Amino acid sequence: MPVQHQPSSASQARYCVRLYVDGGCRKQGTINAKAIATCVHKKSKTSGDHDVWNTVLPSWPAPTDNRAEITALILGQKKGLQLLRGRGANRTFHLIIHSDSKSSLESMKPVSDRNRQTDRDLFEEAWRLDTQLRAIVDSRIQYQWVPRDENTLADSYCRKKLDQLDRQESGLKGSFKRAEELKNADHLMKAERPKRAEHALKLINELNLAEVTLKIDDLSARFEGLKTAMQTVPMRSATQPLLKMEQHIEKSIELKTVKSIQEVDEKLAPAGGLKRLEGATAIAKSEALGESKNKKAGSNDSRGSQELKKENGVTMSGSVSSSEFNNTRSDISSSHYRSPSISNYTNGSIAPKDHSLYKLSVANKAFVHRQEHYVALYVESGCVDRGWPSGKATGIALCARKSVLGRYTVFTGALPDSPVPTAQRAEIYAMNLALQTALEINGGPGSSSSMKLEIHCTSENVIDCMNSWIHQYKSNGWLSCKGKPLVCRDLLEEAFSLDAQIKQVGQVSYILISPESNEMLRKLCDDKLDTLQRLLEVEEL
Repeated sequence: MPVQHQPSSASQARYCVRLYVDGGCRKQGTINAKAIATCVHKKSKTSGDHDVWNTVLPSWPAPTDNRAEITALILGQKKGLQLLRGRGANRTFHLIIHSDSKSSLESMKPVSDRNRQTDRDLFEEAWRLDTQLRAIVDSRIQYQWVPRDENTLADSYCRKKLDQLDRQESGLKGSFKRAEELKNADHLMKAERPKRAEHALKLINELNLAEVTLKIDDLSARFEGLKTAMQTVPMRSATQPLLKMEQHIEKSIELKTVKSIQEVDEKLAPAGGLKRLEGATAIAKSEALGESKNKKAGSNDSRGSQELKKENGVTMSGSVSSSEFNNTRSDISSSHYRSPSISNYTNGSIAPKDHSLYKLSVANKAFVHRQEHYVALYVESGCVDRGWPSGKATGIALCARKSVLGRYTVFTGALPDSPVPTAQRAEIYAMNLALQTALEINGGPGSSSSMKLEIHCTSENVIDCMNSWIHQYKSNGWLSCKGKPLVCRDLLEEAFSLDAQIKQVGQVSYILISPESNEMLRKLCDDKLDTLQRLLEVEEL
């Protein structure tokens, strides 16, 4: 460049300033475009001491690489003016601005085309500053092009500033996004508050209902236990019909007035509501007819029977001693006493299938009692996955005893968490619950009462298992047909043991029924399973 002013004297010291400028733009042509202009002042060629200045281009006009380079040149001119004003006295000023943009440097030549329209606002600012620099006395301004690899210092600072702007923009976008999400979440919370309040109230009601249901089940189990205990305890009210019945039979034998079964029925009617006693009346009738044919044989039989009565603790007045009574009766109560030939009980209610059979022995005139229970049980089970990250499942088993009036007494059992509950384990667990319940109803494994048990189930696999497969498993060492250990071996062994205990005191039949016939118990099982699952979810929360 031509020098406008020369130093006035050769004795004046030279003050040389070297500035390196560079500009950069990212996302050019988009609405998010951003540009940086950088100026670096190297204080010495040997030392690395330098100063750096950066400026961010406005968003309008749209930033470009050319505007960034021209802005960097303008930044160098402004910093040169500041340094020129701070120079010392009697010193000439030599300003050299280095740039790797040839287009911006060529526009600063006096012969350059100054009628251009593109980026004219920036070029006019650069020309104005150039005029100010050249008007200063004892100053010299020079614009010099350098390759990009020699302008790495300014280029690195420009890139760092652009990276910083990118991070700030990302953080700002993230903040705006989080603010928008929070705003949307707040709207959703406001909309969901009534629904959540309703859901919470519904859950509280279900918990209260579940607590009441569990209490009812507990009371039902206690009532059944008390009912079973009452059957095994001699009741004073139950002994009165027996004593009166024996007195009437003794009178009938002595007076020889037994003519027909109908007459015995009429005389036995006051004795506790008994209508007919076929075994006793038939024996009494045969004995009366035998005495009428042979008085002597009858007297001998009478004396023999008196001696036998005395040995067995029975008096001639028709009463039974307490020891003989306790030895000859078992499991009787006033509410469960039935005659074997009576179809209708007092007050018109239907007699249940379980009944009591009483026989009168001619040899000792004592009552020997034998009671047989008919028990019908229905089983159902269910298992669901709780859906929590732990992956645990919930299983439940139901056993119901159905009365002749259609009423159900339900026993509930929940499967333990280990081993993991499955639908197969729940079915076998329900069968074991039914067998255990039947043993408790009958008075325990060592009870002398006989029982006829029927277990109704909707699972064909469980029915086949209890009828045949379980015995094959036992003989095969609890291994499958392929020689592998059984998955539910613990429950199958328990089922085999309970089945053997039942068969020691009675009979057991496993009956397959359709799901429609067990619909009531299925719905009850689903309700209890849902209630238990909600209780466990609240406990984990």
